[in-house]
Order: sequence, then C-alpha cells, then structure tokens
Amino acid sequence: APPARRSPRLAGSAAREPSPPAPAGVMLPAARPASRAPLFVLAFDVVSALASGLSTRFMPIFLLENLDLSPVAVNAIGATSLVAIAAAGGAAQMLARRCGRIESTCAANFLGTAALAAMCVAHQARAPRSVVLALYLLRAALTGSTGGLTKSVIHDSVPASQRARYAAVDSVNQATFSG
Repeated sequence: APPARRSPRLAGSAAREPSPPAPAGVMLPAARPASRAPLFVLAFDVVSALASGLSTRFMPIFLLENLDLSPVAVNAIGATSLVAIAAAGGAAQMLARRCGRIESTCAANFLGTAALAAMCVAHQARAPRSVVLALYLLRAALTGSTGGLTKSVIHDSVPASQRARYAAVDSVNQATFSG
C-alpha cells in the first residue's frame, strides 16, 4: 500500500503528536519561574561600566604621565586595544560555545580585573613599560570582549515585550560619564 499523504495544509508545519504521559511515579517539573539572569547580567554591566569606565577614562593620562609615553604612542595603544578587544570578542564567543555565555563572561571579567591589579603591582614594582602595557592591553581585551555575550543573554532571556526596558537601562549606562 502506498504511504499515507499528509494534508498540504500540515506540510512543513510544526504539528506534533502530544507528548506521552510521564511514567508512573515520575513527577514532571513545574513551570519554571521567569529567569532572574537578565537582571543580574544588567546589574553587573552597570557596576562594571561604572568601575572600569572611570579607570578607562583616565588611562591615557596614566600612560602619558607615569609611563612617559608620547601622545602618538598613547593613541597607538588605544587603537591597538580596540583590535585586541575585537580579537578577544571572537575568542570569548568560542569559549562561550564550550562553557556557556555567563561562565565565559565571568571568567573574562575576573581575569581582566586580575590583569588590572597585576598592572598596578607591576608599575609600583618599576617593571619595564612593555610589561605594564601588555597587562593594560590584556585587561582591555578581556573586559571589553564580553559585551556581545551579555547582550545575547539578556535578549534570549527577556520577552520581546520587555526588551525595550532593558535596552533603555543599557543606553543610560553607555551614555554616562563612566560608562
């Protein structure tokens, strides 16, 4: 006998049979409450922008006055840090596929903060400029690489009807002096 033909109206649709009932003695999980991950991610972004934003704004002054770099060198380092952020952003996405977006974001920001602390220690210990600059570029790359990941967590976790609220908070965050 020839196989039964499906109605053209159902072809390609997501019509599925209902799932079978749970076996005896097995309880199905209740509906999960709305995730709080977007709130935590957004709060982390705000705090992070306030903290690192201030240090970022004054970094050229540090490079000029404390490391005795020329204005041209400071601008070259700024351009290099943007390239490093872009490269680290790709690496962060690859890491997120293996470990998860939130885990890789936390790891990158923790390591970026550690690089900033190491940069301060290296400068106080009178380490060569190249070491201090390498730590600065590492810090910039790590902390700047996770913006896409945090935004994707928010957009995936928030209903479309509420995304504008989160985007508004993020735009205020970016528009502030330190963000």
